[in-house]
Amino acid sequence: MRVRSGLLAQYPAVVVASEKMDEDPRWSAMKSGELLHVDDQLRSTRSVVLDAPPAHRIALDELDEQASASQRGK
Repeated sequence: MRVRSGLLAQYPAVVVASEKMDEDPRWSAMKSGELLHVDDQLRSTRSVVLDAPPAHRIALDELDEQASASQRGK
């Protein structure tokens, strides 16, 4: 997958993607409980703010039809 934005190319920006979209080696998955902070200079830092998994994970059957479909993939 590749996404381009002519308007975005004109401005300083940080793009956050949940999946690797191209061959850029700077992409990496975030860990559960990790927080991404981007400051006003576009410097990003990551830190683990929750060191345990969620107390209750939401199951697909607990979501409405649209939300459930979005999590099932193709």
